[in-house]
Amino acid sequence: MKVENVPAFIERFEEFVSQNILPEQTCAVIDINAEIDFRDITPKFFSDLKKFNPFGPDNAKPIFCTHNVYDYGTSKVVGRDQEHIKLELVDNKSNNVMNGIAGKVPTYASSRPNVPSTSAIPLKRIPIRGEAVAD
Repeated sequence: MKVENVPAFIERFEEFVSQNILPEQTCAVIDINAEIDFRDITPKFFSDLKKFNPFGPDNAKPIFCTHNVYDYGTSKVVGRDQEHIKLELVDNKSNNVMNGIAGKVPTYASSRPNVPSTSAIPLKRIPIRGEAVAD
């Protein structure tokens, strides 16, 4: 395509999309593989999950969903450009605090420890305090 045709292409493309897009196509969809509670995320769980390796195009990493998740009250925005969130979450079935990073998040409301939410999470075991963990 010639450079001078790009603006006309963009205009026609946007016009086509606005006339043909379905309402359900305007929101991102996350395919959830299973629901899980924080109390079930244990070293044995990670060991069992590892048996499904290698992950790739024909074997995607599973995405788990946990309902009634609360900010523990200590989550904070981090990163050079404040684009990531260091999460500390707890669910309503355990007192296990789960740590995580939400990367490249454009905006973040202040911590809301008393507002439940649902989290869809790809899990990755990260070594702590010098612990060796093979991926």
